[in-house]
Amino acid sequence: MRTWNLALLLLVASVASAFAGDINGKWKTPMPSPDGGTGPDLVFTFAVKGDQLTGTVDSPMGANEIKRGKVNGSTFSFAIEFDGNSIDYKCQLVADNEIFMEVVGFGDGMKLKLSRVKDELAKVETPNPPNAPRTHAWWRDRVPGQRPYTVDNKKLPLISVKGNRFVDPEGNTVLFRGLAISDPDKLEMQGHWSKEHFIKVKEMGTRLVRIPIHPVAWRERTPAEYIKLLDQAVGWCTELEMYVMLDWHSIGNLETEVFQDPMYETTQQETYNFWRMMARHFAGHNSVAFFELFNEPTTYRDQLGPVSWSDWKKIVESEITMIRAANPQVIPVVAGFDWAYDLTPVRLAPIAAERIAYSVHPYANKRPQPWAPKWELDFGFVAEKYPVIATEFGGFSKPLPPNGEMPAAPPTGSGARNATYGPEIIKYLEGKGISWTVWCFDPTWGPTLIKNWDYELSPSGEFAKAAMHGEIK
Repeated sequence: MRTWNLALLLLVASVASAFAGDINGKWKTPMPSPDGGTGPDLVFTFAVKGDQLTGTVDSPMGANEIKRGKVNGSTFSFAIEFDGNSIDYKCQLVADNEIFMEVVGFGDGMKLKLSRVKDELAKVETPNPPNAPRTHAWWRDRVPGQRPYTVDNKKLPLISVKGNRFVDPEGNTVLFRGLAISDPDKLEMQGHWSKEHFIKVKEMGTRLVRIPIHPVAWRERTPAEYIKLLDQAVGWCTELEMYVMLDWHSIGNLETEVFQDPMYETTQQETYNFWRMMARHFAGHNSVAFFELFNEPTTYRDQLGPVSWSDWKKIVESEITMIRAANPQVIPVVAGFDWAYDLTPVRLAPIAAERIAYSVHPYANKRPQPWAPKWELDFGFVAEKYPVIATEFGGFSKPLPPNGEMPAAPPTGSGARNATYGPEIIKYLEGKGISWTVWCFDPTWGPTLIKNWDYELSPSGEFAKAAMHGEIK
């Protein structure tokens, strides 16, 4: 009898292990919407090793790393961290292609049913093919983008740095007003990558287009294919007489190479190579006026490890040296710490390079009101000696009517703060000669400038359009 019981236990354990092994791969479920319908898919990628579970949860808001993943036979659990909150998942594998999931810590909780992505099921069921003969002639490989993009490369006047100003070839001061689009890879995947999209950008009054390039998109599309999108963007912007800023859109600590979210993960080597490619490929192209070297340096309140200003200076100065070896005319744009808000170290230790600019992201929540004195201490003083561009900010209220009168029932609380933020920040920036680009010309990346892909403007978009046309005083 004891022998029979032992055999039965071993059989149960083997079945449970088989179920656990089948968790590996990609699973999806429609995201519930507030009106009771469904929205875009949530995609779960699971990897099991022993009783440990790792992977990611992908949604329209980005990718989140799975934390504290545990597997026990056909049941497993994990958590993700989102906006400082922990969301827990309790799961049961009920079939080879079906998982029941309970979500805790997100609203009132929810229950979901996941199905295996079909190509992942095929991977599980299909044995690996035999090794094919190698055919890659690696000795013929060339760096992507080696051939410069020269179409209409002198159509727009060259922008350069003179003292603390951007100037055209006649020495006239140029103050840029513009906006950021979303990542070209995202736009192309979702069917919105076209010249018509850039025409809508131009209609906003845009003179400078900031193009964010996420490291994960750069890798997944591959550099050779991504450069084709950038060539299209530069071509369309040139036709529409808009300048371009390329932005390596990472958030985190490039010194420790630890980042805020998976979409921002990169390395120093990848970052250096990216800018070497961009410098060579767009060398001599007047439309590509700015390289924003790193979107938002931050230690995330020390969660991403330490970095000193001297460490950051060394990285940035190395990037600038590599860029200028191939492209001496482009203007490198350097961010400070605290998610690109704090430029106070520049007072004592500026970047050791001429003809550069500094960037700042002066969102309303960075400091309490009154803002202007704090802006002056945190970044405004830099504009006395160097060019500065506010490359990302937003979240404005609808502009006031032409008579400038507040509505009959003025907003209160955070609404009141937002009502005054837009006029105050534009007045401050332009009073200091600081150029600016607002975030973001996409209905899902907030603060949004458009409500939908019919290009209906949000309140923030209405304000930005008025500001770009010089209507905000």
